[in-house]
Amino acid sequence: MRSRRAVQNLVTNAVKYGGDSRWIRVEVLSADFADADAGARSARVTVRDSGPGIAREDLSRLFDPFYRTAEAKSSQIPGSGLGLSFVRHVAEAHGGRVEAKSRRGEGALFTIVLPLAPLAPLDREAAS
Repeated sequence: MRSRRAVQNLVTNAVKYGGDSRWIRVEVLSADFADADAGARSARVTVRDSGPGIAREDLSRLFDPFYRTAEAKSSQIPGSGLGLSFVRHVAEAHGGRVEAKSRRGEGALFTIVLPLAPLAPLDREAAS
């Protein structure tokens, strides 16, 4: 349930910070996704918005508790700065990770990568 809430936080942020168009894109890669960094089969969820983007100097602190960008504060967008910290906590608790990529004027892309449990061999006797 927490992983679902983490994705909901990313979608909510994309709508909140995504600019006037409110356009967002959510993608989930299949279970066959092999994550080179994790060295295991993983699932990947990406959330992209078409907002104003995030300044380079803010990217490294986005997942810090209570951190809010100067633009978010000056635009009076409501929030506590805990949502992305929660997302990182959930991803790491599941052995995964979360990352953010953005350039000013080009929107933002958030990705959660979670390892998948190994597939159990088919127990033919139990199936009969």
